[in-house]
Amino acid sequence: MIRIYVYKEDTPILTQDFHQTDIMIGRTSEADLLLADSGVSRRHARLFMEGDTWKISDLGSSNGVYVTTPGNEPKPIGVEIVVPGDQIHIEHYVLNFETLDDESFMDMETMSGEIQELKPTTEAQTQGLKDLLDLDTES
Repeated sequence: MIRIYVYKEDTPILTQDFHQTDIMIGRTSEADLLLADSGVSRRHARLFMEGDTWKISDLGSSNGVYVTTPGNEPKPIGVEIVVPGDQIHIEHYVLNFETLDDESFMDMETMSGEIQELKPTTEAQTQGLKDLLDLDTES
C-alpha cells in the first residue's frame, strides 16, 4: 500500500491510501488522484511501481512534473525513480508518499492498545462545544 500526502502552497489538503501500484494523477474524474486545478492537465502524471521501485512519469502535461530529492532543487522529469522523502511537484501541489506493508497496516491497534468507551455528554458540555466551534447548524 502507498499513502500519498498532498500539499497546496504548504497547506496539507489530502491524505489518500492506494492499494494499486499504478496511480494516474490529473484533473479528470477518471484520475486515481484528483488535483482540481486548471494548471493540472487532465492526465498529468503516473506514479507506478516497476519491480520494487516507484517511478513518476510525466504524461505529456502542459506544466510539467518536477521532483525534489532531499538537499536538491526541483528538476523537471520525464520518468524518474522516486523514494519516500522525495517531493513530487505538480503545478501548485507537492506530493509526498510513504509505502506501508498491507499486513502490518491492517494489524495496527489504537494508540492505547484498547478501544475507549464513548461516554454521553451533558447538554451543558454540548452547548459549550457548539459555542467553542461556532457551529452554524442552519446551513
